[in-house]
Amino acid sequence: MTSEASAVKCLSWNINGSFANKIPILDVVFEQNEVVCLQEHFVTSRSKSILSFNSSVSVYSVSAKQLSGKGRPSGGIATFVRSTLRSSVFEVNDNFLAIRVEGCVFINVYLPTNYHDERSERAFTYSSDKLGQCINRIRSLSLECILVGDFNCDLNEPLLSRSLRSTLLLSIFGDQFDLKCKDLNFTHVHTSMSTSDLDHVVASANLRISLVTVVLDFQLSDHLPIQFSAEIPCHSSDTQTQTTSKTPPRSRRDWRKINPVLFQEEAARVLSKIRVPFHLLSGLTALSREETQLSVDFYCAEIGHALRCAEKAAVPLSRPRHHTLPGWSENPELVDTHTKSKFWLQLWVSCGRPRSGVVTSIRLLTKRKFAKELKAHRKKMIDIESTRAKINPSLLWRFLSSKSDESLSASAIPDSEWYA
Repeated sequence: MTSEASAVKCLSWNINGSFANKIPILDVVFEQNEVVCLQEHFVTSRSKSILSFNSSVSVYSVSAKQLSGKGRPSGGIATFVRSTLRSSVFEVNDNFLAIRVEGCVFINVYLPTNYHDERSERAFTYSSDKLGQCINRIRSLSLECILVGDFNCDLNEPLLSRSLRSTLLLSIFGDQFDLKCKDLNFTHVHTSMSTSDLDHVVASANLRISLVTVVLDFQLSDHLPIQFSAEIPCHSSDTQTQTTSKTPPRSRRDWRKINPVLFQEEAARVLSKIRVPFHLLSGLTALSREETQLSVDFYCAEIGHALRCAEKAAVPLSRPRHHTLPGWSENPELVDTHTKSKFWLQLWVSCGRPRSGVVTSIRLLTKRKFAKELKAHRKKMIDIESTRAKINPSLLWRFLSSKSDESLSASAIPDSEWYA
């Protein structure tokens, strides 16, 4: 079933805040990791298009919930997979998102928060049962599995003081899953500066997981990111049962119609909010080479984000060209009239485009004759299709849709088209 294994770099992070404010740093994260799992992105279904800001990754998301009209949303899960990897949706739930990547299923987990009341415990038990059903389904298909995210409980608690939450999850995982050790014993820093271990990496026992590291460079949330490397099995195309997701191509923009003033204003507005790291300006070398390189990458990513914002505001999208056959090519009788009209047009242009005279009169006569015959031909074709539509009405709509780009008026035919 498995042809080979490939090393994939992954990152899990509870960003716990505005997704838009973290887009510059997420650009850096996407460049360094093939699979990125985010929790609590606060993006609702109305603004979910903001998740597709990077065209190099496929996006899978569970929208955040807003229980009332006021206040901020809560929750939200998103998994980003580099488009070079085959990926598809395996299962979607309010508290976890299972995405198949090659021959492995990544489960992005955000279990209910512990408010130390009966309601939150019931919600946690219900979500855990659903998670267990998903894991059993993965096992039945003989697929490997990796669970990452915010479990909202400490799975590393000692046996004698283990909570009911940890006991329930560890019983679901069983002996076929291993809890991977991290280089730090905490991933969450409370406002009171107390720490707890809520984010974990749990993987199938057959998978090789290495370099499980708590990243301290991105201190933009109360949770710290977890980065690791996994060797996942690669399956051939005939063994993949799910539909492969393709990243839509980035929309092309018509730079010939750019608004330079708006481009400069928007770029200046976004660039004015960028903070240059002090140690880069002062030339201090107290930081390590890796930390300095990270600061430079983050600064460059913010500049790139500013330019993309300016491009989106000032450069319109280019409209795709529809290659349709002209109406005169469908009737051999119109070809002769079109040829004569084109000849007299070229002769009139070579004569200096006179406003009166024999050449001007003949050019206008041939143009009007061609436009009249073309209009009559198109009307005749529509009448024929209307007659057929009495038997099958869908034929008429199909015909009109194919002719939607063709105008029935002669004024829609520019002089430049006659040279074609």
